[in-house]
Amino acid sequence: MLDQSTDRHTVAVLGGGFLGSWVAERLLNDGHRVRVIEQHGVRPWRPVRPEEGLTWTTVAAGDRQSLRSALVGSDALINLSSGLPPGTACNDPGQDLSAQLAEGELVLSLVEELDLSRYLLISSGGAVYGKPRRLPVDERHPTRPVGRYGEVRLALERQALQHAAAGLARIIVLRVANAYGARQRLDGSQGVISTFLHRGLHNRPLPIWADGRQRRDFIHAEDVAKAFALALRYRGSESIFNVGSGRSVSIVELAGRVETLLNQTLSRRPCPGRTSNPGDIYLDCTLADHELDWRPEVSLEDGMHRTLAWLQTMPKA
Repeated sequence: MLDQSTDRHTVAVLGGGFLGSWVAERLLNDGHRVRVIEQHGVRPWRPVRPEEGLTWTTVAAGDRQSLRSALVGSDALINLSSGLPPGTACNDPGQDLSAQLAEGELVLSLVEELDLSRYLLISSGGAVYGKPRRLPVDERHPTRPVGRYGEVRLALERQALQHAAAGLARIIVLRVANAYGARQRLDGSQGVISTFLHRGLHNRPLPIWADGRQRRDFIHAEDVAKAFALALRYRGSESIFNVGSGRSVSIVELAGRVETLLNQTLSRRPCPGRTSNPGDIYLDCTLADHELDWRPEVSLEDGMHRTLAWLQTMPKA
């Protein structure tokens, strides 16, 4: 069930980093006006031109008044704020969860106060499920996170959906697999594909966790952005959607693909396995196909070529 209306809206995007840039560009192409909201110190991915319907606003974390001012006049909000990156160790996990939930409550209270019609929240298409009982993993699979990141994302999901049950704006959660593509951070904190390609270009060793045979679901950022654009106009009854490729590839295989792309042999750097590793996982995205008319279009081969092309335009360090 999709709203086929041609109406254009003002959409606020909380988080203008890697995925935020892709989502914003997709929404602009769809004719929406986009307000990107970021923390102080973060710069736009490109020059912002208000005449094209794009604005960039910075706010202080936890500052209700500045966030409210940035949201006033918006029709919908897409929350791409990432919180902890996967694999991050937290000195005080309980305190971090409390801080994340407090921030989530602040955002939800403004969604209600400003009467926004739609709230889309990003979540993890791997960490919230934990160790899979069956493959592929669909939205009905038990959620038993094995790491702090998954626990935080699941808690934020539940917080948002509780507000939805109480009659707040229409809320949809998108559980996104391992996204990759241009403009992803290259400091090693996220994005194994971008990290491998970047390190390969500079002939640096590829970090391989455990034995590297763990399999993951990788989805190009363009496909992720399309999923958010379609969810924005969804009028059906579902509230949670998986967004992934529906396939898996091992880390060792990715390393081999990088070598093939670069036509060179790269050394490996063994790294200890993570205790929060959920094991092999890939997503069943049938529900998004049926309800959103969404399916991934960028193949892994094409996506890696595109990411490499972006990296090759960057100035050499």
